[in-house]
Amino acid sequence: MKSLLITIACVTLASGAFAQHQSSNTVSGPTTQNRDQMTSPGAIGTLDTLIPGRSVTIVASAFSHPVKYVMAKDAKIETDAGQPMQPESVRAGTRVRLEFSGNQVDRVVVVQAAR
Repeated sequence: MKSLLITIACVTLASGAFAQHQSSNTVSGPTTQNRDQMTSPGAIGTLDTLIPGRSVTIVASAFSHPVKYVMAKDAKIETDAGQPMQPESVRAGTRVRLEFSGNQVDRVVVVQAAR
């Protein structure tokens, strides 16, 4: 009798351990919305590389990998005040904000110059 109870207990526990969990489509707790950087009004980060008319690479935080964006051929490089800048004067380490037109960067705004 004792071995029968142990066998039933083991079978019950084993079936519970290997059973699939079913979940409903309800959400509990706070939710966050992830926004794609290409549809955001602008991406901000530290400049890694800038190739005028071709691409710009930024690092959004110390914990993320560099992200490379395609630049429009006529993309503008400006200061935060709207003054145009020469691409050669923008160095790696400069804090920039990227503004998009469709899926290309059409404006690079220098937020804080590299030190």
